[in-house]
Amino acid sequence: MTTKDIYEDATPNPEFLIKSISEQGYSLETALADLMDNSISANANKIEVVIDTEVEPFTLFLADNGDGMDDKTLKYCMQFPSQSPEDKRRTFDLGRFGLGMKTASFSQTRRFTVLSRRAGTTKFTARTWDVDLLKENKWQLLVNSADDVTNIISRYESTSSAKLNRFSDFIPNTIIVWDVVVN
Repeated sequence: MTTKDIYEDATPNPEFLIKSISEQGYSLETALADLMDNSISANANKIEVVIDTEVEPFTLFLADNGDGMDDKTLKYCMQFPSQSPEDKRRTFDLGRFGLGMKTASFSQTRRFTVLSRRAGTTKFTARTWDVDLLKENKWQLLVNSADDVTNIISRYESTSSAKLNRFSDFIPNTIIVWDVVVN
């Protein structure tokens, strides 16, 4: 570099990038499988998928009883990408680039929220990616308020409790919420 070098901002348009990422060939089944793989990698032995069909467009909840994430880890995992392909992985971890949850979710919706807490703790924190917000705020991730978290958990619990064959002792630590599902 010399003092004569000129640089300009080349930050990608978030809407265009998300649209490109979302069209990577995910079906609903493969998107859910990708999320479930993350749950298994987080030591979950129970995963619940419930859909609230009482509202349109419907809302899908995927919850697991895995290790969960504290606020700092959740923020990190919501970034694009959240890990280097050169990072050492656990033996059975299929994740490599830290894009799976985000690409799987954006393949099915323009807005998704992840709520999480470390196993054994009580306080959930949440983050939301929303393409419509990205248009206005660029690469700003929505940090959900305590009231947002309470409302989302209430919606999840209401939807879950209405379903048959519930787990009797299920305590979710991570809940992924797909709003405005497009496929």
